[in-house]
Amino acid sequence: MDPNSIVTHNEILHDRVGNDRQCDVVIRGSFAGRPILGIMECKDLNKKVGPDVVEAFSKKAENIGANVRILVSKKGFTKSALNIAKHENIGCLSLLPEDPMQAGFSIGDTWYGVVQIWDSIRLTVKFATSVEPINTFRPDTLKINQQLIGLWFMKKLFTAYNEVQVEGKYMLVVSFHEEQKIEIEGQIFSVLGVACSADRIIRKKKEVDGLVR
Repeated sequence: MDPNSIVTHNEILHDRVGNDRQCDVVIRGSFAGRPILGIMECKDLNKKVGPDVVEAFSKKAENIGANVRILVSKKGFTKSALNIAKHENIGCLSLLPEDPMQAGFSIGDTWYGVVQIWDSIRLTVKFATSVEPINTFRPDTLKINQQLIGLWFMKKLFTAYNEVQVEGKYMLVVSFHEEQKIEIEGQIFSVLGVACSADRIIRKKKEVDGLVR
């Protein structure tokens, strides 16, 4: 796909943790205007390549940051090895012309990211009376001076508290010095405070964006 690609043999590459890694074949080119790095490893074994070899190559390619990952085996691959290779986007090529079980590979980028969200957001009200006049209510109906209280808490969560890096339950509390009148589902109540609880959830994401061949 890139006639200007440069191919080298038996090259040493530095991985992301600072280790030197030997690569049988290194391919450097471009795809869709972006630089692409490919590595190929050749196995001259007297038996089919198993899943342990594929897993080791997958980790090696990941640490190097290779976009194209190809394994070549003189005797082919076991079924379990091909299943892992397909999952890890590793191309498997064999010198056996009668072997139909060969896995394809993808060319592209692997993206890593951290998704931080606020979940299970809940509003509670501290009424001025000892007995709560209302047991349940819709959070989106809480208003003070015709302004939605929930929107104020949401803004706080996604601005002042957006950089929270620890998972868990968080509580924001607003206490009034004097009784305040707020509207709940169209009715007016005297309250002493409003609280918002929310769960901080942090998830690591990995996505492969490429062209499957």
